[in-house]
Amino acid sequence: MLCSENPCDQLPAPENGAMVCEKWFFGLKCQMQCSDNYDIPLGTVGSDGGQFTGQFTCSESKGEYGPSNTVPGCTRTAILCLSKNIFNGKN
Repeated sequence: MLCSENPCDQLPAPENGAMVCEKWFFGLKCQMQCSDNYDIPLGTVGSDGGQFTGQFTCSESKGEYGPSNTVPGCTRTAILCLSKNIFNGKN
């Protein structure tokens, strides 16, 4: 039985961020990083159905990244501003 190798293509950096990848025994592991005041978009789901951590893994047996071959762009972090009047009982 012959095993064919499917090289993992380099993932692009997310908009407003960077991608750091390293080789591992089975292919590549990449970590998405967002610039200051940016974060992984809320609601982005990982391969296990939970919150996406920004980690991509590519096995050279398939040549595809999980949880996806698509890198989401980093979104601006929302800053909640509360009015001082709320604390004083004024609207």
